[in-house]
Amino acid sequence: MSVAALPLCAPLVALALFAQGCGGPDVGPSQAAQSGEQAPSSEPGTEGEPAPGGSPAAPVDMGVSLPRAPGHLAPSHVEVQGSLPLSPEALAEFSRTDDCASCHADVAAHWATSAHARSSFDNPFYRASVERFRAARGAEASRFCAGCHDPALLFSGAIDQPSVPADATAAVGIPCRLCHGVTEARSDGNGSYTWSAAPIPLPDPAVPAQVEAHRARVATDVLRSAALCGACHRSFAGPEIGSPHHFNGIDDLGAFGTSAFGGAGGESLDDDPTPSTCRGCHMPRAAASHDMAAEDGSIASHRFAGAHLGLTTSQAQHDAVRARLADTVRIDIPVGTVDGQPRIPLDGAAMRSGARLTLDVVVRSLGVGHRFPGGTRDLQDTFVELRLTDAQGHLVAEAGTEHEAGGDDPSAFVFRAVPLDSEGLPEALHDVHDFLVGGFDRTLPSRDATVVRYEVTLPRLTRAAWPLQVEARLRYRRHPMAFSRIACEASRRADGRAFAALRSDGVDPCTPEPVVDLAHARVYVGPGARERAGEGGASAPLAQRLHDHALGLSHELQEHLDDVRPSVEAALRAAGAD
Repeated sequence: MSVAALPLCAPLVALALFAQGCGGPDVGPSQAAQSGEQAPSSEPGTEGEPAPGGSPAAPVDMGVSLPRAPGHLAPSHVEVQGSLPLSPEALAEFSRTDDCASCHADVAAHWATSAHARSSFDNPFYRASVERFRAARGAEASRFCAGCHDPALLFSGAIDQPSVPADATAAVGIPCRLCHGVTEARSDGNGSYTWSAAPIPLPDPAVPAQVEAHRARVATDVLRSAALCGACHRSFAGPEIGSPHHFNGIDDLGAFGTSAFGGAGGESLDDDPTPSTCRGCHMPRAAASHDMAAEDGSIASHRFAGAHLGLTTSQAQHDAVRARLADTVRIDIPVGTVDGQPRIPLDGAAMRSGARLTLDVVVRSLGVGHRFPGGTRDLQDTFVELRLTDAQGHLVAEAGTEHEAGGDDPSAFVFRAVPLDSEGLPEALHDVHDFLVGGFDRTLPSRDATVVRYEVTLPRLTRAAWPLQVEARLRYRRHPMAFSRIACEASRRADGRAFAALRSDGVDPCTPEPVVDLAHARVYVGPGARERAGEGGASAPLAQRLHDHALGLSHELQEHLDDVRPSVEAALRAAGAD
């Protein structure tokens, strides 16, 4: 028996799938005005001003720009201090990491298996996407991607070639000398950083003056700024890449800035968490015994652990990603109805065979400083599984349980944002060049909650079948299966095999990506359930569970707001009892 998920969500929220950027479609402040420069004044009779007795001059066009318009590497917003393309010698130096590892062995070991190390054409998922983009928009337009994924290809000019050579330059990723060579970072996105091509002096560890000169060059304040992360963890489409208008997308930085973790919890009634930073979550301190930069035996982790489980090729990196995912969200089943009558809490609720049962499954974001899931929100596959079983382990009802195997279970509630193309159809394969407008966004703001309501009419059950167990799981897979199939097909072609050969520890997109549990909860209902009350649950006090339920319902249609009051009142009573 399937459990029906009832539509609680308000008519679909306009989403931002790419990132923060400029304003309206027609007019906006000039680059000089936004940068604070004095605009040149006009005198009568000069260009743009009619001479005395003359006819008025025609109006001039005003274009929209970000605070700094794209430069010579457009549509990327990367700027370079120095000459491009890099010479073969300069490119080799930029790409090298072994000389850094001679003094920073622990940092280099972290980075080597991180997502930053495999951001380019050796990443089969990225390559499948960027090659489709290049086929649609041309090679030079893919600078849009290269500023953040392929700096070596961008700085060498290889990204402009009709076919990117399958050589070492296509597997450089984000090397040490990129981030440590950035002199300025802007929060606009699409690679909005300035990189210095000047060689980084490598010191003799025995000469303090050389060490200080090296540190002054590579350990700047820019490295500690959110803008450096935001320069690439924000992106947007627009006329620069052939899209008809500006379209916001990835915006982890903006979401963080409006979160309690970013210090902006004023709109929340939540017990605000301690403010943090991008580095605080994604570069936690890690033990280091072979690194000259270690302080008190530790360094900032350079694994940059996020949610890229499908890219982990070492146990240490896998463990770091799993640790980052742990305790980020909570799932619970705190409230329901039996034959239309509220049961608050649901645990231990009395019912009989044939009863009409509704179950409110609450998903609450806890330890995520941006939206959950974040990043490329159209390429996420986070879903709810719900099972109702009897006391003998027999399945009574289910929802979402076929999504792991097939990837398209219609009964699964999936946390994902979906853009629409020019025909109004969902764009499911991350074809950025086809993004026109946001369809809906089922991702959670930081520290927020949502409620998924299920309904089932119970069959006739024997006395031995009671009590029933209701179990909910929040499950995660990095890419939707439809996109993984595209990446698999591309990897089996001759060029795909050539790029895969660049790494001895490559990722095979044809191997099913792992599906892991992010959160789990269960409650018992019906005769005999009270004896099992307290088993399972969501590992949270009752008052907190009911608060989360009310928080999730408060975002829904106005018609559902009356459902919030009982949970709030029950939460207050429970808090008083505690």
